[in-house]
Amino acid sequence: LSIQVSSIFVVPFLAFLVILPGVRTKRVVTLLTFSVIIVVGAILATSMCFPGWAGGSARILSQLRSHVRERVRARVGVNVGLKSINITLRFEEMVELDQHVPRIDMSRLYYNENFDISGVSSMAEELRSAYFRGLPYPILSVLEYFSLNQDAFDWGRHYRTAGHYTSAAISLALSCWALAVVFVILVPHYFGVAMLATGLSALLACLVYLVMSPCQLQIGFVGIDGERILMKMSFQWAFYAVFAAG
Repeated sequence: LSIQVSSIFVVPFLAFLVILPGVRTKRVVTLLTFSVIIVVGAILATSMCFPGWAGGSARILSQLRSHVRERVRARVGVNVGLKSINITLRFEEMVELDQHVPRIDMSRLYYNENFDISGVSSMAEELRSAYFRGLPYPILSVLEYFSLNQDAFDWGRHYRTAGHYTSAAISLALSCWALAVVFVILVPHYFGVAMLATGLSALLACLVYLVMSPCQLQIGFVGIDGERILMKMSFQWAFYAVFAAG
């Protein structure tokens, strides 16, 4: 997916750089205009496709599997997108071994899992699938937080709702951006209006996500020193990139 998104914007930009020396007048203005168009479009498309609107990370001390005493130090990371959540787990150090079970080489242990949050029952289904696949405890703990849907413990529902409406606003911004691309070629004096509409739509997307996402979410783990720590969720690169594009 990343290659596809990159090719949509990188290939036209490289082609433009090839023909740029043939532009006789206002070469700098043309370069800046086309660069802004490409950058804004790439930001909007990337923010729609990749999980980077909210997230957090923490170094933890945890078991990875059941019925064993071994514990490891690891880094867990969470990245929330508009339609999916990405959870990573990277092994750092073995702390406590269990002599009664075969030892497993975990030096290259790295999980990078994506889970769908677009549907009403998506998180519950993803949690059942994760149990069936036997994913490590830290990943299951994060999924359990997001699958809760009762009273004040409905963070997954809030992220899903925020992603739904923010995705609609980003789609509107992309539509205005596409019009701007057409206008800059055919009707240049409407280009500014279309880009203004694109910027306002991008700012609307940020406002919607700011209001509707549960940024107070804190996920509890055991820290590397044995004390309880909280992994605090905060806004990430996609939120700030879309805000800057607006």
